[in-house]
Amino acid sequence: MPAPPFSATAGRLLGATVLGLLALVGVYSASRGKPASSVHAPAQPVVVVARSNVAPGCRLPASPLLQPYRCGGRYAGAFNQAIPAGTPTAPQSAAIVAQMISSMRQARVVLDENNSVPGVWVASASDPVWRVTSSTGLRTIRFRIPAGARPAPGADGPMVVDDPDSATYGPDTELRVYQGRMDVATHTLSTTEYGLIHYGRNSDGRPFYGYGTGYGLSWAGLIRPWEVSNGAIDHALRVAAPVDSSAHPLPAISSDCRTSTSNPCNGLIAEGLRLQLSPSVDCATRTVPFADPGGLDTRFLDEICRALQVYGMIIVDGSGDPNQYVLEMEEGTEVGGTAPWDSILNPPDQDLWGNIIRDVNADATGDGVSRNASTGIPWNELRVLSTGVFASR
Repeated sequence: MPAPPFSATAGRLLGATVLGLLALVGVYSASRGKPASSVHAPAQPVVVVARSNVAPGCRLPASPLLQPYRCGGRYAGAFNQAIPAGTPTAPQSAAIVAQMISSMRQARVVLDENNSVPGVWVASASDPVWRVTSSTGLRTIRFRIPAGARPAPGADGPMVVDDPDSATYGPDTELRVYQGRMDVATHTLSTTEYGLIHYGRNSDGRPFYGYGTGYGLSWAGLIRPWEVSNGAIDHALRVAAPVDSSAHPLPAISSDCRTSTSNPCNGLIAEGLRLQLSPSVDCATRTVPFADPGGLDTRFLDEICRALQVYGMIIVDGSGDPNQYVLEMEEGTEVGGTAPWDSILNPPDQDLWGNIIRDVNADATGDGVSRNASTGIPWNELRVLSTGVFASR
């Protein structure tokens, strides 16, 4: 049966997604809890990135496998568009940033590489073909999945598998999974929903069948280990936020917000909003509030700071917490994912990666960490842009 045509409505997560998120207050917990047993991911290759200008604000690595959706037009490609000088500030910027800072003083901003973000697995011709089923009406499909691949263990159960050469769906096809459960004996991957997305250089990041993440698109903007090792994050960052608006300006094509007595969805925080850190912030002087052997964490902080200035961050998902802001990293190998963060960064202070980016606003949470004016990202120096999409490809 041919895949149904894509529409903005089809791009949104089903209601079950939001119910799962709302039920999961504390998904982004204070602990990087490790499962009793975990599967080791394939070793990350040493990568030398050859960048070349292809379109304004869009840069390509040597291989599209390294960072999918590099030039996806006004949708996923917006993540790779540098913010043009003179881009206007949104009229409600001050109010949105004030609400964000208030939230960060109650629930500290998080760097998540654990339960609610996926590993990124790459299939090969020798990998077995699995049945992929859906409990929400999507047809059963067959897709190659490498040994050791697995959904993240949290309630969202996300998973990403890239197949560079799918015989069924063509080159550069990605399987995006929500609430995945694997039966190794029968090679069956059961899902609540899934999406099929082409991730090559001309992809726009929208599913050609099924569903994307909360804002309706792919996992574009995920912080990847190879780019951190190479010294620069050349795209906007994904952020999950306490979405309280049904609006969804581009690049979002849907909203996670579902009206309830506690959230009428008429607020300010909308999926698709793009925020930029003031270029006047001196990223080279920002510090982490703990010992940093080799300067690994300070380097990571600097990379995040510069990415926020050049590309910004885009709200892509509801965080499942009324005050939680979460920057999303590829799931770490220490919890069974694919990113070897433990070999790229120092062991996290208080078992929390987030302390790398938290500023003095986090002191209001009473966590006992000693911070000063140069610590972390100065979140009050952000502004909301009037548009999240610039010159198209």
